Parts: sequence; C-alpha cells; structure tokens
Amino acid sequence: TSGAGHARLRAGAVDSNSDAGSAGTSRTEDPRRASSALEDVLETWAFNAQEVLADAVELNANIEDATRFMEASMSYSRTSLLRLELIAMVVGLAFAFGALVSGIFGMNLKTPLFDEPPETGYFNMAVGGIGTAGFLIVFVSWMLFQRGK
Repeated sequence: TSGAGHARLRAGAVDSNSDAGSAGTSRTEDPRRASSALEDVLETWAFNAQEVLADAVELNANIEDATRFMEASMSYSRTSLLRLELIAMVVGLAFAFGALVSGIFGMNLKTPLFDEPPETGYFNMAVGGIGTAGFLIVFVSWMLFQRGK
C-alpha cells in the first residue's frame, strides 16, 4: 500500500502543478517537477507536524503549571483544615475540664469536700485548681499554635 500511495501522491502532485493543456502528458515528461511537488508536500507536512508538536509541548507545560498550582492550593487547604482541627481539639479539651468538674461534684456521691465547712474553702480550691489547669492547657496550646503560624 505504501508504494501505491506514494505513486498516487506523486501523480496527484504532478496533476495539480501541471498546466491545464498538458495535464495528461505531464506524468511521464517531467519527473523533476513531480519530485519538487512531493518535496513541497513533505515540507508542508513536516511544518504542520512541528506546529502540532510545539502545541503539544506548550499544552504539556500548561498542564504541569496547573497541576503545581492545584497541589499548592490543596496543600494550603489541608493546612487550614489541620489548623481548624487543632482549634476544635483545644476547645474540646477546655470543655472536658468543665465536664470533669461537673462530673466530680455533680454526682450524688458522698465526698469529704461536702462535709467541710464553707470557711475552709477546699471546694473552691479544688474547682479553681481544675479550672486553672484547664486554662493553662488551653493557653499553652494557643501559644504553640500562634508560634507555628
């Protein structure tokens, strides 16, 4: 098929480049003209192939740039979500200390703190100590978070 295709291509190139009056006789009379037409066709094809290759390389570069931008954007989003998760965990930890205080003192259990007279202040010191520990943990977490920004 390739030999027949080349022959048809050469014949078509000669027919298109020949004069109107000598279209039937130009195939055998001027082989240089046929090879010149074939070279023109091949040069045009090579030029088009180079253009397509250049377009493909440019498209590949654009895709790589878009991929790098998307990776950076996703990395930023991931970091933001991790920060939000950290804040939610710190808030949950702060509520956990409130739950601890209400769990210890809110149950119907007998504790020695309830039997102490109010003047001694053991109850207030215990609640204050638990609250202070919770505040310190939240404060230290917040400071570490701010330093990490």
